[in-house]
Amino acid sequence: MGAWFVSWGTVELFGLVLLAASVVLDRRQKRIQLGWPTVEGQVFWSGEVARAMRFVGGARFAMIQYAYEVSSQRFENYYNASLELAARYPAGATFLVHYNPSAPLETRLPFQRKFGGAAGVVAFFAIMFVLFGLGGLLAPFLPPPHRTH
Repeated sequence: MGAWFVSWGTVELFGLVLLAASVVLDRRQKRIQLGWPTVEGQVFWSGEVARAMRFVGGARFAMIQYAYEVSSQRFENYYNASLELAARYPAGATFLVHYNPSAPLETRLPFQRKFGGAAGVVAFFAIMFVLFGLGGLLAPFLPPPHRTH
């Protein structure tokens, strides 16, 4: 029984280590992306794109579609945003776009704040490990499982 609690503590500790690693990875990724070349981007469409179903709380989602040029070639991209952010960037608004010189469709926008790429995946698994680890800490307070023969 004692080993079971140690293993749950280990799971929780592993989750916290993963969470810390995801933060470090995300900061490193942002530093690299902010060192990319920049061009001016312009919003060509911005607005609400969907409403979630009622069981999600009626959440509303928006999108910002923008265009930019790299070496005389036009690229179009989009960013899933909150309604508030989409309202701050209506059609015609401009901003700096950081783009990956080897893959110009890969961009980093000045208002982009969320985890992305590998850091987001690591953060997701870290949170799962922490939550399952906390479940193990609650085990002494839960009734024993009912067993039928």
